[in-house]
This record gives sequence, C-alpha cells and structure tokens, in this order.
Amino acid sequence: MAKSSTKFSRVSMSGVSLYGNYSSWTRQCTLKGKSLGSVRAVLMLFSYLWPNFSKAASDQHVLSIGLLTTVKAHENVPIWGISSSRREFIIDAFTSNVDMFPQFFRRVLAMSSVTTMSFTTRRLLLAFVIHAFQSLDMGFVKKELAPLAQISIWAGLSSDGRRDAEFEKHPPLRKFWKGSQKRFDAAGTPTQRCGLSIDDASKAKLRFELSWLYSLVIDFISILHSDNKSDCNFPI
Repeated sequence: MAKSSTKFSRVSMSGVSLYGNYSSWTRQCTLKGKSLGSVRAVLMLFSYLWPNFSKAASDQHVLSIGLLTTVKAHENVPIWGISSSRREFIIDAFTSNVDMFPQFFRRVLAMSSVTTMSFTTRRLLLAFVIHAFQSLDMGFVKKELAPLAQISIWAGLSSDGRRDAEFEKHPPLRKFWKGSQKRFDAAGTPTQRCGLSIDDASKAKLRFELSWLYSLVIDFISILHSDNKSDCNFPI
C-alpha cells in the first residue's frame, strides 16, 4: 500500500504522467489485490487537488483532476459523491467544493478544444466530459451540460436545408430554434431584459456553447484523415 501511495504522490501535477502510471497499473492489477492501495492513493490525491482548485489553477491542475476522476470511474468509485455514512466519499467528492465546478468544467471544455494539445491529453479531458454526460442525475453536473445540448448547436449542421428537413419532421422545433437565434442576436448588445444585462461576454459564452461539439467533430474528422496518428494509440 505504501508503495502505491508513493507512486502517485511523486507526480508533479502532470496529467500525462498520471495517465502513464494509470495505464500500467490497470494492466497489472485487480481491484481485489494490489490495486486497492492505488485506489486509496487516488482518493487521497483527489482530496487535495479538488478542494484547492481555484480560478488561478494551472492547466496541469485541471488535467490531473479530470484524470483522477476517470481513474475513480474505472474502479467503480463514486465520482460525484453520495449521501452516505461513509464520510470518506463525501469529503472526496466534487460536492465538497461544488461552487467551483462551473469554473472547472468550463476549463475542461476549453482545454479539450485546443488543437495544439496532444491527442492523449485531449482524450483524457473528453473522458471526463463523457462521465459527466453519464451523470445527468446530479443537478450541478446537468446544469453545466444543458447548454451543450440545446437546439442552438444545430447551427453546426451541414446546411440550412438539412436543418429545415428536421423542422419539417418536427415542426415545434422551429419555434425553439428561432428563440435561440433571437437570444444569440440579442447578446453582445448592452441592454436590460427581464432584469438581466446581456453583454459581449454573454455572447462569447453562447458562441462557445453552440460551437463546442461542432468543432470537436470537425477535429475528429481531420484526425481520421491525418497521416500522423502516432499520438492516437492510448486507450482510455
């Protein structure tokens, strides 16, 4: 157990290094044996990283939290927290610092869109997003995911004709689409609507939300057609 704890405590906030340790560990260990100590080491490291996350946190800090969450998911350890007398899970979970989760999740999405980052790093971040989409029963998680799945992302469809074809099959969706377009057009113009101020920052946020999945798909297609796939051989 001490050996496993040392293995994880020596990493210098590098998500990629953590990933290398985890890949080797999962091939050699089982939960009933040697890996139990490593699971506890992961929980201990996470319990330090998440409570100390802030807006000024480094990219390595963000990546390490995302990776440790993936490790926990692979080992069937609760990743969001549970209402239980087993207090160690409550302390270790995101619920211990839930107010910072929106900022953290926004950082994860932004980093996953940076094409200059290695393919391995981006896959680690996307693994975290996938786990989030599989956890819509958690209110604070669902709140951050909802904007990524609204009808406004249909702006990324191949053509207006393709979008209109969907409206023909589902007419009520046209009204929702027009409403989303009005909200986007109104953003960026300092004004007061329903007591809320809509400014340039709001429009930038809306633009990111409607383009995130589109950009991801386009980048995925470019990778498929790329001749250089040397960095694409790391399973999650």
